[in-house]
Amino acid sequence: MNKIVIVLVAAVASCVCASTFTPKRLPCAFSAEMNTTTSGITVPGHMWGMQKGDEFYSRMEMTMGGQVITTSIVRCDKKDSKGNCFSHELSMGVCNEDYVDGANEYNTPFVYDSKKTVSCPVGDGDCTKYCYTPEKICIFANKDDLIVGAETSDEDVQIVVTLKWLDEEFTTEKFAVETCDGKKMSAPESPCDDSSSSAPSLVMVSFIALVAALLALF
Repeated sequence: MNKIVIVLVAAVASCVCASTFTPKRLPCAFSAEMNTTTSGITVPGHMWGMQKGDEFYSRMEMTMGGQVITTSIVRCDKKDSKGNCFSHELSMGVCNEDYVDGANEYNTPFVYDSKKTVSCPVGDGDCTKYCYTPEKICIFANKDDLIVGAETSDEDVQIVVTLKWLDEEFTTEKFAVETCDGKKMSAPESPCDDSSSSAPSLVMVSFIALVAALLALF
């Protein structure tokens, strides 16, 4: 699984390819239901995020049997000396914290070398499937240039993520954290004038790498 994470991160920074797909820009607040399938097992989940300028916050939950088994939170109101954002993950009782490059990852264009029209993995109608062949990663964009899925594979495993974008209201309480040493990080101030979400786009490379890393903890 670690091999997949390394490959996906490398796909962002390497290779000059023929074309670039630029998804519709995120609103300040966004959320989605998601399903992650690997080795024939589907794990449902949910994502919430807010971003305005370099103010970025996200929360992802993965569930099993109706219970939350993994929570991942990124907060850019707490940074290290290199400007990386605080990351907190709690999976199956195991707590990990680090600093990650959290700024603007959901607005990054996707470099691809092939595309074709396919049935959308979520919702009705056709999607465009953009692929970067050397790294075996693809994203699915609907007619509105909203990303509704992604997939990647290597010799051992395939990971497929689908997203159903929601129109829901939420607050920054989603980003409150009890750290691994038991301290409380209260909710940050909202960067958004209106916390309701609307269907945004999402570049999946870093996201699917995170999903792969979390699945490896199971």
